[in-house]
Amino acid sequence: MIKENNSPLLLTCHPSKWLRRIVFIMYLLALVASVANGLNLFIKICLLIFIAGYYRLSVYGLTDINYKIRYSDASGWELANGREFTAINILQSTVMTTQMLFLHFNYASSLSNRLLNKQTLLILNDQLTIEEFRSLIVKIKITVIK
Repeated sequence: MIKENNSPLLLTCHPSKWLRRIVFIMYLLALVASVANGLNLFIKICLLIFIAGYYRLSVYGLTDINYKIRYSDASGWELANGREFTAINILQSTVMTTQMLFLHFNYASSLSNRLLNKQTLLILNDQLTIEEFRSLIVKIKITVIK
């Protein structure tokens, strides 16, 4: 007799160090490209200031990531980006790998025109512990992708 594990799941996603490194490399390449182009010096300096400023805003936004994902048989999948949990419907277009999870979902309250309300959340494997990341993938496969 096989007993299903229907235990509730509560995960907190922390800021990713890998994502911060990837963003740094992308902005560094943008800085190099803006210096190497053939524009005049004033435009190059403006591009450098704009790219550096936007990098600061992006990195500040990456340190603010604190998503919580919860699943229980009674309430289903829920997502919180702060204090309050909101019911979500995870879509079958969710992409799962061993390194990252592209979680495609809709908020359950917005049932009209699901394709326009599609949301995506990137979860890298360093945002959770190894066991939490594996259990999230397994729980999604069991409950959503059939």
